[in-house]
Amino acid sequence: METTVIPPQEQDRSNPLRFDKPPAGPHLRHLRRHLPPALIEDARVLAAIRAIEAGFPAEPTLAALATQAQLSPFHFHRLFAEVMGETVNGYVRRVRLDTAAILLLASPRAVQEIATAVGYGSLAAFNHAFRRQFGLPPTRYRELARQAVVNMTPDDLERARHVRVETRPALPLVGARFHGSYDQAERCWLRFADLLRSLGVEPDGLAAHALIRDNPEITPNGLIRYFCMVADPGLPDPLPAPLERFTVPAGRYACLRHDGPYAGIFSTYFAISPVWLQKHGQRFDMTPALERYESPPWLRADGEQSVTVMIKLL
Repeated sequence: METTVIPPQEQDRSNPLRFDKPPAGPHLRHLRRHLPPALIEDARVLAAIRAIEAGFPAEPTLAALATQAQLSPFHFHRLFAEVMGETVNGYVRRVRLDTAAILLLASPRAVQEIATAVGYGSLAAFNHAFRRQFGLPPTRYRELARQAVVNMTPDDLERARHVRVETRPALPLVGARFHGSYDQAERCWLRFADLLRSLGVEPDGLAAHALIRDNPEITPNGLIRYFCMVADPGLPDPLPAPLERFTVPAGRYACLRHDGPYAGIFSTYFAISPVWLQKHGQRFDMTPALERYESPPWLRADGEQSVTVMIKLL
């Protein structure tokens, strides 16, 4: 079984936010009970996932996560699997390797560098795990995945001319993570706005941002994470689940404005990465991409959105 990468002629730009089968996605069907919930409302599981992300690429022990949740390792293992549909180890491994696939697809980093960046201590261990999940060794995956994803067009080259680099300060945000395909993003915003109102926070005057961790060409629809966030309104700690905090780090960002239906935002990302990055010899780091909305997206669902896509540079 050499590969499940889809030939490029089968790709369609009409709805690039959703693929029935991601063209550069995993070969391995994960043994899971179910997909993760649209919102993680168990505070103990949410705290564990945040600890995993905060320590990435280091892998926290099950005992440490269980202690944080004030449960025995056995009971925490069961709780996590019941909520997320997969074990802690399965979750960590999948997210690590999806991140590696993004780097292989969209960056020039060497395979050894990528293996280290996602937490593998040896190249052999990384190659084995990657091949098990994606059906290919990393070098071969990089070659075929780049052939399989949406191809560059003259329009992408023209859009890339408008990318600008901004130096941004750190930005504290509060929000909630949703699971599901990106074509559900505007519904997520409506639900998020209702969630804030239920807590006595009027969202319409707060600057809205989305955090993007996953590539729909790689991660299956039900496992994609989409973070609806607003400028921190000063809510006291501890935040009730499913709310969480995230601070966008200060640094240099490649930025490009998107005006139009959200369904077309993929071309804006593509114009930055890989088109602009390759042309200018720049590299992105592993900070989530950021979408900065010019007006509340929940007030313009299914309409025209004005949003600036921002990708942090090394």
